Amino acid sequence: MTSPNIYLPLKDDNKSDYNFVANEYLQNEMAKKFFMELDLKEPDEYDYIRQVILGKFESDEIDIENDELSSDFMVILRYYQKVKEKYQGQKLIQEVKEKILLVDKDGILCRSHELYFHSHNLELYLSGVNDIHYIDLDIYKDATKEFGIETVRMFLLMLGVKLYPKIESFMRWDKSYLSERLKKSNFNNKHI
Repeated sequence: MTSPNIYLPLKDDNKSDYNFVANEYLQNEMAKKFFMELDLKEPDEYDYIRQVILGKFESDEIDIENDELSSDFMVILRYYQKVKEKYQGQKLIQEVKEKILLVDKDGILCRSHELYFHSHNLELYLSGVNDIHYIDLDIYKDATKEFGIETVRMFLLMLGVKLYPKIESFMRWDKSYLSERLKKSNFNNKHI
């Protein structure tokens, strides 16, 4: 089941961050019955994360202050802590991983899979590589204070931040294998 993109109006607050069914439609009994059959509901925490927080990263021009990024990260992590043992926890990780941008040490917004946790050894290892981004954990210090560094690190790892570079596997071929492949390719070339 997918989450709706339109909601019933909130009873106590009419936040403009959501698309609401206009109250005029809900005054009409036939229209109200139609919307109720669609199982529309008031927005909850998950809807807020999906629509409002992750919606901020869908624009071509993203201008979000660090305080807001930190606050949004806290909302997401707090909600994840509630649902991590359920299917909703994995679903949340996938959705956040696809959309969220995190701050690197130069203040650049990056996709989580583009970021590394900083370590002296990793910095030495990657010193000759351009365009390496290390996550700025200072931006997320409020989350670290509330949940602890290990919880924040594990959450960031699930989002795709890396501890070390991916090492591509390669195959070593001995002389006999290469010789055999060469013979086959020469044979195939002669018969074309």
